[in-house]
Amino acid sequence: MLGCIGGWLIDAYHSLDTYIIESLLANREIFLIDSWYGEQLTSVERMRFRDRFIAKSIPPIADYAYNIGEKFKNKTSDEGNLERALEYYLLAKRCGNQKSTDRILGLADHGCHQAQYEAANILYRQRNYTESAKYALEAIYNHHKESERFIATSNFDGPTDFMLANSLLEEQNQESTYSLGISLLVKAIGKGNFDAAIYFGNLWSRDTNPHLSDILGLDHLDRDSELKKLSPIISGYCEIIRNDRTGKAISALEAFATSYNVTYVSLITCYCWLEFYKDYDKAAIWFYKIFNPDNESFVGDLQKQVVTKKEFVLMAARLFEYKKDFKHACLYYGIAEQMNDKESSRKILAIIDASESSETLIDLGDLFFSGNDSLKANFEHAQHCFQKASLLGSSLAEYYLGRVYDNDKNRNFDRIMALQHYMSAISRGCELASIAVEQLLDYRGLTKADVGRVAKLFRERWATEHPQWMLTINRRASESGCLSAAFFLGHYYLSDHPDIPKNNVFALEAFMNAAQLGSQDAFPSLERLGHIVNSEQQMRLSQFYGSLLRNDRHEKSAYWQKKSMDATEFVFKRRRHLGK
Repeated sequence: MLGCIGGWLIDAYHSLDTYIIESLLANREIFLIDSWYGEQLTSVERMRFRDRFIAKSIPPIADYAYNIGEKFKNKTSDEGNLERALEYYLLAKRCGNQKSTDRILGLADHGCHQAQYEAANILYRQRNYTESAKYALEAIYNHHKESERFIATSNFDGPTDFMLANSLLEEQNQESTYSLGISLLVKAIGKGNFDAAIYFGNLWSRDTNPHLSDILGLDHLDRDSELKKLSPIISGYCEIIRNDRTGKAISALEAFATSYNVTYVSLITCYCWLEFYKDYDKAAIWFYKIFNPDNESFVGDLQKQVVTKKEFVLMAARLFEYKKDFKHACLYYGIAEQMNDKESSRKILAIIDASESSETLIDLGDLFFSGNDSLKANFEHAQHCFQKASLLGSSLAEYYLGRVYDNDKNRNFDRIMALQHYMSAISRGCELASIAVEQLLDYRGLTKADVGRVAKLFRERWATEHPQWMLTINRRASESGCLSAAFFLGHYYLSDHPDIPKNNVFALEAFMNAAQLGSQDAFPSLERLGHIVNSEQQMRLSQFYGSLLRNDRHEKSAYWQKKSMDATEFVFKRRRHLGK
């Protein structure tokens, strides 16, 4: 029987060679042999047939399979013959027979659903997307599920995607094809197809399907998943609108944004009006639909969405500036500045310099001083704001300038400068500054040098207005080893002041401390005070001289000890005399 293969075709239904060819081409180990043969041949015999078949000199397998396909095609009386013909045409095509392609397309035109699917695949690989899509559509209309999967996973061009979507969406009798049409419409938009963008907007404006967002898979998603789903739609619309001057594309996007009420889509609509049409008024309308300055939680939610892209940040800043909401404008310009946008820095400085309201400047300064989750503190901008407000006469601005310098995170951190601004604020009537000064004077982290500098400032500038603070910091300076503070205190206690009375005892202690620190000028004052104070203080003076190592000081110690004892004896005798 095998010998007749090379000369003529035999009946395909009963040809063992037909099934051997099919099995070989499919690389199967067990042949698809008809049941009549299968009953008579064991698997070992089948393998033996294969070896004998391969060894024979026969016509090319591709041509042989093509001829078998022709035989089946001509038997059109049986519907199954077309599908069997397709199988052999496909086998022939895989083995290099070029004529089989035309035959497969012919079967597709004849209405064979599987052939339509195969034709779509062949033409798709040839990049003939339009014809491929037409065959796939015909198969889908005949309920061919494989063709649906083929279209869903293929990467056609934008016009073809839209053609498919348009055709499928017109057939609303099947939910699966409608969903497929929507997904193809989204693909077309993502590829910049203008007609698809308009059609998509019309779908939302007509709201012909109340479950459109569900079909798109947008319902019940978290924010990240939602943005991922929306990304091809949004990017496609932006590209289409960029090149559209008819206004139709932006209108379609507005319809989508209106029906699908999500902050991100409204932001994109706003962005497109501002970026591509430079229409601040229409952009602001969309922006203020989603932004309520009085709702802080909503502001925070908006901020989280905006700060994901610098374009959105700048958009928000420009719109707030356009609406003269300078605080929020500076907030978003500040965020853009953190994204290395140099123009935003100039914008912030321009807003500060142009402002003539101390309240506005203080609000701006507080924003930059405190920062928030998205904006890092910027002490330079804060200082600029407060300085401008201070020039306008604000006492609160002086207080805030003190806070700027008093913050150790500021690279210009300087507590002396902070103190000067606090005191300036106090002189203008700011009560908050008084609390800040008390905290600064009580701060244990002040270095010895800081204490000395602060004490000197109070001695030179604020001794009259604030004597208690002056004494507090100078005592602390004196205790920490500041000779100038100790000597000053001695003279200060020797004089009468409105709030601080003369006190010889305090003066004596101060001069002794100054002398201990090395002041030779303190000794004459000690001598004069020794003749004024009581015996107890004279004994204290004697002990002080005794603690010094110099011999002449020891003589002074003995002298003041004797003076103390004489004074004590005199007092004792006087009391005894008065007792009599």
